[in-house]
Amino acid sequence: MTRLMPMTPTTTMTLKPTVPVRLTLIIPGVAIIAALVAYFHWTPPTIVAALAALALIGWAAWGCTVRITVDDTTVSLVAPLWSREIPLESIESVQVIPDDGHNRGWINWIVTKSRAGVRINAGGTAAVVITARAETYTIVCPTPEQARLCAQLFDA
Repeated sequence: MTRLMPMTPTTTMTLKPTVPVRLTLIIPGVAIIAALVAYFHWTPPTIVAALAALALIGWAAWGCTVRITVDDTTVSLVAPLWSREIPLESIESVQVIPDDGHNRGWINWIVTKSRAGVRINAGGTAAVVITARAETYTIVCPTPEQARLCAQLFDA
């Protein structure tokens, strides 16, 4: 008789970026379409590029998410065009702090990297700061309650 091993519990939290964050992703797509049409008019390559920009706008408006998954051994952080797995035993601290929801540099993307570490910005007023081995991950959450729930994922 074979014995089945119990499945390890996995907890996942998904954050939908706030409207201002999504607008910062939509505006470049609109600008690309306007520039292409103004310069090239409606040629086939312009139509293809405009459709690609429309796909970017649609994804930014409705499909863009940030996902945090914690299981027995790893923390998985997934954001648009970026992902990272962090061994759970390497996490030194997790704390919730107030945040203004703005990125700190010239690039306004959901994931930015600086000397302060990786910033995953879903917009909002609170952030979860994870320190793991010499790297800091800041996850900006839309509400303080979501930030507290995100931090609780690491206590499970």
